[in-house]
Amino acid sequence: MMGPALLALWAALLPLREPGPLSPRIASYRIKVKLDASAHTLDGEETLLWRNDAGAPTRELWFHLYMNAFKNQTTAMLSPLGQGPGSSGLPSEKWGAVDVGSLRCDGHLLALELREDGTVGRVALPREVAPGQTVRCEIAWHTQLPQLVARAGFQGDFHMVAQWFPKIGVWDGRAWKCHVYCATCEFFADFGVYDVEITVPEKFVVGASGVLVSQSASAQTRTYVYHAEDVHDFAWAASPDFRERTKSFDAAPGLPPVTVRLLYQPDHAWFADEHLRLLGATLRDYGDWFGRYPYTTLTAIDPPNDATEAAMEYPTLVVTLTPASRLAPAGYARYVTIHELGHNWFYGLLASNEAEEPWLDEGLNEYASDRVLERATSGSMLGALLPDQAVLERLVWLGWGQGWDPLGLPAWAYPSRRAYEAAVYSQTSTLLSSLERHHGNARLLGALGLYARRYRFRHPTAAGLIAALSEGLGEDVAPLIGQIMAGAVWDYEVARVSARRADRTWQNSVLVHRKGTLLYPVLVRVRFEGGAEVLERWDGAARWTNLFYERRERVESATVDPAGAWLLDADVLNNGRRLQPAGLPGRRMASGLAFWLQSLWQAIGF
Repeated sequence: MMGPALLALWAALLPLREPGPLSPRIASYRIKVKLDASAHTLDGEETLLWRNDAGAPTRELWFHLYMNAFKNQTTAMLSPLGQGPGSSGLPSEKWGAVDVGSLRCDGHLLALELREDGTVGRVALPREVAPGQTVRCEIAWHTQLPQLVARAGFQGDFHMVAQWFPKIGVWDGRAWKCHVYCATCEFFADFGVYDVEITVPEKFVVGASGVLVSQSASAQTRTYVYHAEDVHDFAWAASPDFRERTKSFDAAPGLPPVTVRLLYQPDHAWFADEHLRLLGATLRDYGDWFGRYPYTTLTAIDPPNDATEAAMEYPTLVVTLTPASRLAPAGYARYVTIHELGHNWFYGLLASNEAEEPWLDEGLNEYASDRVLERATSGSMLGALLPDQAVLERLVWLGWGQGWDPLGLPAWAYPSRRAYEAAVYSQTSTLLSSLERHHGNARLLGALGLYARRYRFRHPTAAGLIAALSEGLGEDVAPLIGQIMAGAVWDYEVARVSARRADRTWQNSVLVHRKGTLLYPVLVRVRFEGGAEVLERWDGAARWTNLFYERRERVESATVDPAGAWLLDADVLNNGRRLQPAGLPGRRMASGLAFWLQSLWQAIGF
């Protein structure tokens, strides 16, 4: 076993905590880039080595040109009603774009054909690239960064450099997965090795993906060299104002710790320790649940107060938020720190297709980061106002989504940003919280852990998640999740409770109605005067069922889902009914409070 000194040296020199390669390493990059901080431009050169790892040949390559999303207000990023990042007023002098000056593949100078809105481009190759063969491309490009508006850009001297270089799509043997960059369309890419040389003005501090290999200064500039392995993206930030704190977490026998580097704003020093505490809690919990964090480093960027759009996740680098002041509520900022790091598992290590199946990353991470937040803060994002984060997710889903859209749509198919977030984030979290209440916390996390470990570095799809959940929970959840992905609505109600006297007995009747379109077995608890009760299981196959009981006791009440497990129920107000109205029906009062909270949050735009 290595001693502490050797472990520390290993951590400083290697990007992985365990021997690699851990991934197929299909797309690898060597990049040299220089930042002009006054003009907010990048001049870069990259060498791409791409291997055809699919089962069919290709005679073309497709590239993402993400920065062209900011070239004008007609792009998919800036134009659609309700989808864009609030950038309709961005002046033209603050737009951004990327211009590819030259592109050579295997020595041939080739033309890059822009497609769609310019955020993707196609290159026709002079030869076929067969499965297993590699192509080498050299690309020179110039990027104008936009004013920070959606994940990337500049705000004063702060530069968030993300989606900044021409990046190859994913060839699956049938088609190139290289979607237009829209406000809700995030990322899908192959794993590889990145060697990146970043030159900035001398006083600028840089934080980036991977491990810092070296730095040097000359002629009023400073150059940082970074190396990252088994990642599918690379991002960096630069500012002359950064202050730094580091801390080591997650030591394990035979492995180095994770060195966490926090780059924060001078006026945010008061929250720096809290960021580090929450990052450590997330490394611990996600590592326990979904597999050990495999990298030796993690960099967290704390942006200025006027650059909150930068909050985002990238491999081994996250962008957090700090409350605007010591007096401001801190729940959301704490949540963002946890949530962005959590993406390093579902987005970073699994790398599902976020454009086509966004819920596999955003939704699963939403649920898991909710659990970390509750453990780390003993409450929800809203604190004492609503301690249960799962209930908050349900209210957001119902309040923002109105049940319009299923969670199974691709990112670009939702009618608004709120509808997308309601379905992809909050409905997925509500589904998982329902399964948790039904099967238990440990069993659900175990099933998600099975999925996360099984498909690490493998680009899983919904089919893989459903199979792992079914295996881990011991129940075939495909019918349930399939209906939810298609937009079915869960709503069961107790429509009527009645009792008729017949000699010495009561003829009791309970009418249960499947009001919604989702079909799934439910429990119905029927209570009688004197305290006796019966628990029925109804398969829900028909639209309604009538439960009859001839007993000495008269029926008192009936409740669907008496444990309150299924938060997916779109209307909990109709779940229970009494034969005779009660003066203070506690359950209905609680449901009514939730209803009014939901209405309030809709009114104020939460």
